[in-house]
Amino acid sequence: MSGTSHPPNIVVVVLDCVRADALALGSRTLSGMPFLRRFRSQCVAFERAVAPAPWTLPSHASLFTGAYPWEHRAHARGGNWLDSRTPRLAGKMRALGYQTLSFSANDLVSPITNLVDGFQSAYWGGWWELLLRTGRRSRAPKRYRQPEGLEPLLRLRRSEGARKVLKGFSKAAWANTAYLDLGSRIAQRVLAPQSHGPCHVAPWVVPEFSRAVARVPASKPLFGFVNLLDAHEPYYPNPGALHGLTEWGWYLTSRQDKQGWLSLEYVPNEKDLVRLRALYEQAVRSMDFSLGSIVHALQKSGRWENTLFVLTADHGQAFGEHGLLYHGLHVAEPLLRVPLLVRFPGSEGHGERVPQWSSLVDLEPTLLEAAGGPEMARGPGVPLSELRRGRARPRQVLAASEGSTRAFGNAPMAAVSRERFDRVRTAAYYGPIKLQFDAVSEKIQAFDVLQDPGETRDIWGMQRGRVLDLEDPLRRAAAMMSVREGSLDSRARSVEERLTRWGYD
Repeated sequence: MSGTSHPPNIVVVVLDCVRADALALGSRTLSGMPFLRRFRSQCVAFERAVAPAPWTLPSHASLFTGAYPWEHRAHARGGNWLDSRTPRLAGKMRALGYQTLSFSANDLVSPITNLVDGFQSAYWGGWWELLLRTGRRSRAPKRYRQPEGLEPLLRLRRSEGARKVLKGFSKAAWANTAYLDLGSRIAQRVLAPQSHGPCHVAPWVVPEFSRAVARVPASKPLFGFVNLLDAHEPYYPNPGALHGLTEWGWYLTSRQDKQGWLSLEYVPNEKDLVRLRALYEQAVRSMDFSLGSIVHALQKSGRWENTLFVLTADHGQAFGEHGLLYHGLHVAEPLLRVPLLVRFPGSEGHGERVPQWSSLVDLEPTLLEAAGGPEMARGPGVPLSELRRGRARPRQVLAASEGSTRAFGNAPMAAVSRERFDRVRTAAYYGPIKLQFDAVSEKIQAFDVLQDPGETRDIWGMQRGRVLDLEDPLRRAAAMMSVREGSLDSRARSVEERLTRWGYD
């Protein structure tokens, strides 16, 4: 593949919360992304990529295992924990002689969820970095190298009083982002007066990546994973993209809390949604520099020519479509469709566009194939090389949402929100058709998402005879997702606390 006998370096970069159309070639959102415009010409674009789930934990678990959420069980109904017995990509790469490194701004990709098991070194952020952004930190708040065991990291306990304080702070913080933005800018002026432009989430990611890559012996292949979090809410305006204090104040008045939305304390109007989408696009553009810096580190180390580089997202983001806000809770297109660009060693196949459906579960067999791993029992994923060759996909692409299983914040979910979202939904893609299944109502809908990407016209009645064979996989997946684990153990409760502070509950 690379024209060399040496196994390729492999780097996977996940742009957290970046929906597919945010990086659509030629769209106005790319006007401020000069690196990505150049990089795109070196890649193979998989134009119909689907995330297996609409939020971080189950989607990353699928990327690392090649299994769907109802198979690996790392989701809210399954205990928010990836079982140690589940084989994962990092461990397999390590067995093939790779140096395995993880750098995640999202603290759910950490030992607390067991997602980083198999990485020889892991660096991850603190939940507070999403809220307070100083632009200075060059070292990760949390890390481990060659751990003998992860249990000591899981023994943190907080009193019930501390939990209540954190929940109260979380709720107030998400509802009043103007104060957080102001605090971040004051801190940036004091701590990093030379910094300009947007305040990045977890600015340590690129420096840590660069230093770690430089430490890996040149003779050893590298498997690196990076999560960039700038496109995750809350969104702070970039002063360089604004026109005066009036516009800044207009953006800062945007309330951004998912908790308030689900409790019906906050109902965004059309202007609110326009503001949020504009702030989101600013945040997506701000990651261009980080992407370029990651590639520069690989070039500086002499690894770039023989590197397989994957750029994708763990899920999308909604701004009013289907009455949804942000992510999770549903299987609508804005939440599941993600970008997938693959730069093969030597830029092989550059400029190709692959129109078949693909999924994040395809990455595990793809990367193991590239690394020269032994032939293994095939899971639900398909090596992307087969899709490039035009082979028909043997199985449909599937996805699922477990819905909400918790009360949100200090205020409970409104009854209408719980009725709408506390349910499992599954989706299947095949040809131009997407099916959605609601496990509570047992209703199936079908949409031609190539002609109707907004999913406005249900054609199940007309298509049922043609896609009837997709119904059973939808129902089986929903049945497996619907099974709740028993009482939560301490690890699951720790994840629950983190989700609270992230605005999930």
